[in-house]
Amino acid sequence: RYIINETKNETEMNKEFTADAKDKLLAKSKTNDTTTVNNYKQLYDHIHYLKTQGTLKSYIINLNPKGDFSITDTIFWGDGKSQAKNLTINGNGATIDGKGKKCFLTIFPNYTLTLNNLNIINNYRYHDGGGAIFVNTDGKLYVNSCNFTKCKSSNINENVHGGAIRGGF
Repeated sequence: RYIINETKNETEMNKEFTADAKDKLLAKSKTNDTTTVNNYKQLYDHIHYLKTQGTLKSYIINLNPKGDFSITDTIFWGDGKSQAKNLTINGNGATIDGKGKKCFLTIFPNYTLTLNNLNIINNYRYHDGGGAIFVNTDGKLYVNSCNFTKCKSSNINENVHGGAIRGGF
């Protein structure tokens, strides 16, 4: 029952996810469960790859604290066809910025996400709450040393919950 209109469909995402990027991520993901990304596109692409083709159950992504992590599209952790079910994002003090128009991510049932040392700012979601993060029923989110600033959600009825995080329904 959860829909986000601002996100591209799976076919569009696959077209943008170049063969070169897939090959690089595949080589790295087969031998190493940890990678470092320098910007939001790399983070988005890597998570998309892990949820569709990851061969391990758990992965760690480290963010370069000097990188540009301005949100372009909501990340969906889950609903994939791979074995990857657990993801840790080590922010290293980096900032994920929704620019007042975008939300960071949605976690699907039976998937787990851990966020460490991350600043999440200016996130916005117009639908069902969770301005920065929406966790579906049976999804799990662990937050350690993270700051949520100026995150909000709204809808036409104004009765939504979770300016920063909302648990499933």
